[in-house]
Amino acid sequence: MKNENIRKYLIFSFVLIFSIIFSLIITLSTISAIGMGPGKYETTFAPGESQTFTFSALNNADTPNTYKVYVKGELAEYITCSPESISLKARETSRFSCTIIMPSYLEPGAHQTSIGIIESVPGSVGQIAVLSAVESRLTVNVPYPDFYVTIGLSVNNTKINEPTNIKVSVKNLGKESATIKVPIKIMSGEEVIGNVITEEKVIGAMKEETFNVEWTANVANAGKYTAVASLAHEDKTFSASTSFLVGDLIMNIVNLTSEMYAGEIGRFDLRLQNLWSEPVNFDVEIEVLKDSISLGSKKETFDINGFEEKDFKIFWDTPLTEAGNYQAKVKLKYGDKEKESLFDFEVKNRKGGKTIGMMAVFGLAAILVIIILAVLFFIKSRIGKKSRRKLKK
Repeated sequence: MKNENIRKYLIFSFVLIFSIIFSLIITLSTISAIGMGPGKYETTFAPGESQTFTFSALNNADTPNTYKVYVKGELAEYITCSPESISLKARETSRFSCTIIMPSYLEPGAHQTSIGIIESVPGSVGQIAVLSAVESRLTVNVPYPDFYVTIGLSVNNTKINEPTNIKVSVKNLGKESATIKVPIKIMSGEEVIGNVITEEKVIGAMKEETFNVEWTANVANAGKYTAVASLAHEDKTFSASTSFLVGDLIMNIVNLTSEMYAGEIGRFDLRLQNLWSEPVNFDVEIEVLKDSISLGSKKETFDINGFEEKDFKIFWDTPLTEAGNYQAKVKLKYGDKEKESLFDFEVKNRKGGKTIGMMAVFGLAAILVIIILAVLFFIKSRIGKKSRRKLKK
């Protein structure tokens, strides 16, 4: 009888665990079933002014749901939303609006508040309640009393002796209009190798303008360069920097690592960098050396995209029988060019790894046995308590 009860408890335990896992999977699948737009709003501070923003709530699920609108952040106390609760049918979209009444004063700068909607998944026995939410960001920009800007910078990759476009975005966060032109330095490490300056523009208060200027890459070497845009005004300096590539038909062998064990098929991981703006088809040959004696070679053909840095796996099919130190000579051939590098690597014995692996297996098996015994002991003690209660009665 006791064995029958133990069997029933075990079956019940497994069914309960399976139900919880299944419910968790089903419930978590609803997390992405909610959408909201737009993702952000941005406005300029005006003391005491009222502004209203409209949002869309989307129910992506196949079942109806109810969503609650919430506000959090430093300006939450100045914002009210209507309606505060939204009921949507499956795949339905509805609009709601939020109104902010600006306070009388805010510190200069950007003040951010989150407006979101949250759904509730009812919980029950054997099911987990999950809350999923999405948010939109409302930014209130307070103008600075004096000159203040933010700078964004982007530069296209280019080839040697060809022009690249530099785009500079400047946002005037001051109260007054400003006349601006932006000087840009081209750097190779710490050395300035070029200078350009944008055209001059008038930017209104709390407005943004984009400047475009070209720089021709008259450089001797392909590689990574840095553009630095810097705007000085009185005792303040505003700047931004970004890196870009100037290319030539050059392939760099960045690194070679290996996973090699005596008597087994091994693997080389080769990292390459393409300094050309277009895809390159290339051959790579790896020759293995031991005490300067060649033990064979392996050749593969690959492709790499323009300005890409990528890892390539090359399997060594002829097992190396002895552990120890070896060398790998890597030869690249692309177009009419060739490149060669020599790397050291080690071939290890697998014995230690096998011992550790077996220990890990035995350790895991021991843990599982302990867990099962603990469950059985718990169930047996519960049955024993029930039996003693019946005898007392």
